[in-house]
Amino acid sequence: MCVSHGGITDLSLLAPVVAAGWTNLVTFSINNNGQMVGEGMHNGNLEAFLLSYTPDTVFDPKPIYIPPVPEPETYLMLLGGLGLIGYLVRRRKATTI
Repeated sequence: MCVSHGGITDLSLLAPVVAAGWTNLVTFSINNNGQMVGEGMHNGNLEAFLLSYTPDTVFDPKPIYIPPVPEPETYLMLLGGLGLIGYLVRRRKATTI
C-alpha cells in the first residue's frame, strides 16, 4: 500500500507490477523522487524491490475519510458540566434532609 495525495493505492495491483510477476508488495521507505523500496513476492520468492514512478504511471488513489477529532476544550466543558450537575444534586439532597 502507498499513501499519497489523500488516498491509498495498492501497489500490487499496478499493471507493470502484475506484468512483472510481483505480488504482496510492502513498502518500507520512499524518497523525494518518488522511488519506493520494500519487499514482495516475485515468482514465489520473497525479494526486495525498488519501484520508481514514471510520467506514464497510472496513479489512482482512493480518498480516505478521517473523522474530526474533538478539541480538548470540549472535554473540559463536558467535565465542568458534569461537575456542576453533581454539585447541584448533592446540594439538593442536603437541603431535603
